[in-house]
Amino acid sequence: MAKRMSARERWSKRTGKSKKEYKGTLEYKARKQIKKYYEKKKGFVRKKAKWETKKLEEDFQRILREADVAKSQTEEDWVRNMKNITENKAADLESIDYYVRTNRGRTQEDLDTSLRREARRYDLTMGRTRESLATRRLTFGGLGGVRAKEEGLVTEEHTEKKLDIETAGKRSFQDIARYEFEKNRAVEMRFGQEESLLGQKKRFALENIGLQTEKARMGKEHGIKDISLAKKESYFDLKSARRTDQAQSEAMFAEQYMRDKYQPLLWNYLQKGA
Repeated sequence: MAKRMSARERWSKRTGKSKKEYKGTLEYKARKQIKKYYEKKKGFVRKKAKWETKKLEEDFQRILREADVAKSQTEEDWVRNMKNITENKAADLESIDYYVRTNRGRTQEDLDTSLRREARRYDLTMGRTRESLATRRLTFGGLGGVRAKEEGLVTEEHTEKKLDIETAGKRSFQDIARYEFEKNRAVEMRFGQEESLLGQKKRFALENIGLQTEKARMGKEHGIKDISLAKKESYFDLKSARRTDQAQSEAMFAEQYMRDKYQPLLWNYLQKGA
């Protein structure tokens, strides 16, 4: 493949002059001016690409800073809300515990009072029964069966009432225990659900931040590639345009040279013909 001649060589061949004289010609100056113009435009393209790339990087760094702030806020919100849940849960459990302790104490007091009252009633009833038996001379001997029967009835009634009181007290304690279990379970379930939802909210928020950050990172990388491709395309277009302008300039000077060279000859020829 033949080596492509340079502009200086083409000029020398066209004009028959030394290649060293090319730098002093207007054609050379015009070529240099065209080159300078396109080099300047190339510099603008380079600066624009650099600025756009820097802007993408700055935007990405800003997004990273915002993501860090969002993560910190998410963590702080989670800690604060978890603290509120813990405090509210403790308050509700304390309220249940206070209710249970209070009602157990009151139930025990009521039970003890009822048993003491029944014991006094029993003593009084038994005392009156024995006085009645003594009045009827049934205290010793005689109708011992009547005495034993009447005292037995008083004791039996006392035993039944005492059992009723104790049974009622036992049921009250069972009701309190069931209340405590159900309320505690309801509190555990409710606050457990709140903690679970809070954890999900935190996880979703962090995942969304991560997705947005990754999206920004990919956008930056794609943007940089687009800028690089646009820069290369602009360089190609400028190079082609520069070659076209230089070729047109060279053709114009060649045409002018041929005109200057042959016009006098043509004029002399015409003069002779005349």
